[in-house]
Amino acid sequence: MKLKTTPLVIAFEGIDGSGKTTQAASLAKWLTETCGLSVVQIREPGGSIGPEVRRLVNDYSLPSLTKVLLFMAARATLFNEQEEAIRHCDVVITDRSVLSTHAYQDTARHGLDTWVNHTSRMVAKELSEPHLTLLLDLPVSIALSRISNPDKIESQGVDYFECVRYRYLKAAETSTQGIVVVPAWAPVDSIGFIVQNHVMALLRRHMIEPGPITPTDRSLASGS
Repeated sequence: MKLKTTPLVIAFEGIDGSGKTTQAASLAKWLTETCGLSVVQIREPGGSIGPEVRRLVNDYSLPSLTKVLLFMAARATLFNEQEEAIRHCDVVITDRSVLSTHAYQDTARHGLDTWVNHTSRMVAKELSEPHLTLLLDLPVSIALSRISNPDKIESQGVDYFECVRYRYLKAAETSTQGIVVVPAWAPVDSIGFIVQNHVMALLRRHMIEPGPITPTDRSLASGS
């Protein structure tokens, strides 16, 4: 399979406990082994300063603007450090994107949404807007029950995550950037199949040469 657009950027989003990391790893394996594509996986906040940013956000009561600036610094570092690998791959899979900043920091209420989008485009360039965002959605109670040893962010409580979930769903409802809501309370394999279905549709839109049709491809194309 050859793509006319590279790299394609696929983002996994959702509240903590929604299964983003599991599905991102599963998708990367499928794209590599079944589709023959080269994949780079990244996670935000990432780069060499990502863990320190998360520690600062966890350890201190910081205003929203400070948190946003820290996340933007981590994003800039991440894309700078991964630039070479990203330039030569077919697909970038990112565990979180700028949408997390909007949902978790409530940038609209603080008047930061336009600035965040502009800054993200500066630091991530063409990667700032994913070709496909898979929003793994599930009830907050289920998501929180999956988290063991929660950190400060993950310990915010049901009301906080209900608000974050609402912002995510509102973004999916109003966005023109290809945000797809995936029911994340289903079995892991079922979620993976739904993810593959949406990703295969994306790949087909960007293919210049169809590769060998695998059994997985046939099932996706038929919807079975």
